[in-house]
Amino acid sequence: NLLGEGDDEANERPDVSPLGRVIDQLRDAGGRELCLIVGLHDLSPATGPLVVVTSEKPEQTAELAEVIRKSFRMPGAEGSVNRVEPHAGLVIMGRSPSVERYLQIKSTPRPDLLQPLLAASDGQQPKDQPGAKLVLAPGDDARRVIHGLWPPLPPPLAELDGQLIADEVVHVVAEIAALPQWHGSITIRTRSDNSAATAKQLIDKAWQAAIDAASRGQAASHVEGILRRASQVLTSEQHESTVVIDATHEDPEIRELLSRIVVPLVRESRASAYRNTQMNAFKNIALAMHIFEAVNQALPASAAIVSEEGKPLLSWRVAILPY
Repeated sequence: NLLGEGDDEANERPDVSPLGRVIDQLRDAGGRELCLIVGLHDLSPATGPLVVVTSEKPEQTAELAEVIRKSFRMPGAEGSVNRVEPHAGLVIMGRSPSVERYLQIKSTPRPDLLQPLLAASDGQQPKDQPGAKLVLAPGDDARRVIHGLWPPLPPPLAELDGQLIADEVVHVVAEIAALPQWHGSITIRTRSDNSAATAKQLIDKAWQAAIDAASRGQAASHVEGILRRASQVLTSEQHESTVVIDATHEDPEIRELLSRIVVPLVRESRASAYRNTQMNAFKNIALAMHIFEAVNQALPASAAIVSEEGKPLLSWRVAILPY
């Protein structure tokens, strides 16, 4: 639910991002949910995924479609590349081949997909809090492909084979809610308690494998320390046939872990931005010097601008400003 409760003054505030304004416009037009639909056949430049906006009332879909066309500068239903189509209380947006295929497709019951989708929609996330949820529930065809083509993994992850994923994992749900009361979770639903226990063991082994790999890297101590701490904080818990990894803003250990990850990244990004600014300034100075020399047949002197009596007034820095 990315639409939630709106802010009537959002479109007038300069601090609202363009995406935020689009979401506010969709909400004002009656939009309720924003969904991304991606299939294996959509991973092509000629097709691409679909974006679907649900509406509070079916009669609002035409207004929603018009808002989307204006916001994303997309042509209407007659467009050859992009298309916005109201359909059965929904507004479908995407490339024309994908939209046309969706409109022509015949629905097939997928209770294995419907159950986690409903569970994700009925969570405890407040309606006025933006968030995103991702549900992975392979169909029969995808499970056959995974079963037959999954590559063998080296120890200690050798147990993570195609049979376990294709036959024992029912679905995976990833959820994240935005600030200020953020939380995130990954839920793995399996077909039996034994499969869930195996999945939990593999998660622990995956953490250890990542730590071992990081210890051999260039920034070994820093990355290894973060991964080791993450493995201690982001622990998996088994509830019968389900394995859950959960993180919330209320956990001080999570906040401490995020500070170890975010603070160095922010510090490095600021240092990089400062270096780029300084290098750009030096480049502009050198370019101005070359242009000054081309125009005046000489480089500027240290006292480039003097008075009538020959008293130095301004340096070469001022002399190159016009260039």
